[in-house]
Amino acid sequence: MNTMRELKFRLIKDGKIVGYERWVHYCWEYSYDGLNWNERYIIHDSKDEYTGRKDKNGRDVYEGDVLASVAELDSVKVLGEISYTNGAFMATMPFMSFETALYSFDMSTVEVIGNIYENPELVKEGYE
Repeated sequence: MNTMRELKFRLIKDGKIVGYERWVHYCWEYSYDGLNWNERYIIHDSKDEYTGRKDKNGRDVYEGDVLASVAELDSVKVLGEISYTNGAFMATMPFMSFETALYSFDMSTVEVIGNIYENPELVKEGYE
């Protein structure tokens, strides 16, 4: 059984998501939409790493994503922004001084509600 996580990144240029990059068959491939891939390089100034996890809707979870969990009675509990800290992907809880490892979440109850580039208000407002 292969337990290696897919090596993939979300590409950022001037604070905007411009595409994706992945390692396949000993070469890098690029995509503007995450669906159509080729070897044409996409100019970027930073990148967010794919965590190897998918949310309840099958959406890839990257660093910089903001996650929420639907609890009982359809209430939403924001789990936090994803970052890579001390060798693990962590969810930084809003306005709190602790982080929780992403692997500890039941991903069937978690969904990406935005990211720090397209939804900066989620970070500024403390995910409330």
